[in-house]
Amino acid sequence: MRTIALIAAILTYWSPACVTNIVQAESGARPSVKAAGGPSGTKPEDGKRKRKVKKAAATRPDKPRQLLYKDDFDGDLSQWVIEQAPGGAVRLKDEQLDIDDAKGCTVWFKEKLTGLIAIEYEATMIKQKGRSHDRVSDLNCFWMAIDPKHPKDIFSNKKRKGSFKNYHSLRLYYVGYGANNNNTTRFRRYPGGGARPCLPEHDRRDKKFMHTPNKTLKIRIIADGGRIQYLRDGEIVFDVIDKEPFTKGWFGFRTVRNHMRIDNFRVYSLARPKKG
Repeated sequence: MRTIALIAAILTYWSPACVTNIVQAESGARPSVKAAGGPSGTKPEDGKRKRKVKKAAATRPDKPRQLLYKDDFDGDLSQWVIEQAPGGAVRLKDEQLDIDDAKGCTVWFKEKLTGLIAIEYEATMIKQKGRSHDRVSDLNCFWMAIDPKHPKDIFSNKKRKGSFKNYHSLRLYYVGYGANNNNTTRFRRYPGGGARPCLPEHDRRDKKFMHTPNKTLKIRIIADGGRIQYLRDGEIVFDVIDKEPFTKGWFGFRTVRNHMRIDNFRVYSLARPKKG
């Protein structure tokens, strides 16, 4: 009986399947594994085994997820705070925000913005014959703006009054689009405290990134954590990686000695859906 059991064990050990696995292991190949739902060695019609992999949902930083705020400028200016030097006016005209400025103006959105967001609006630089403010220059903006002296309320400081130098101490992102008499388009990151650095790659002089009078532009600003983007008519103007991003603060339209109109203002959340 012992002899018969020994012979059976030897035959089992040296079965073809076992020999195959040993050879594969020594050669560095993986032993065959039984596919789920079918017999060992079964292959699909293309001759290759397929393994289903569940892909994580991709999140595009420029894809709006949830509308947070909107203003079509067909009611009033209750969502905005105006800081303007003498000689200019901000009003609603033809269901648009009309900014006619002489010496400097910032129009702040009242709500503090937080997290991953997209800001969108349409802007038209007005040019009419005989109007001194119709310079077609400086479609500018601030976002994620914080006053280091008043971090909880940017409106605590009543002394800015539209003068550009009074905004240098803020911590924020800034784009001056078609500024300096429509000759420069620049991105700056104000760290707070007065510095306003501008890297060479963030100083654009391309004519395609300047203004055409009375032409409406579609602006989109992306604040996706460390990825900051500014787009015009769907084309990326600035694409910045910030290792220490500003993730909360206020948004404001900014201009000087210029006449422009804003419409269809939107703020979207880009927040990833929570698991579970």
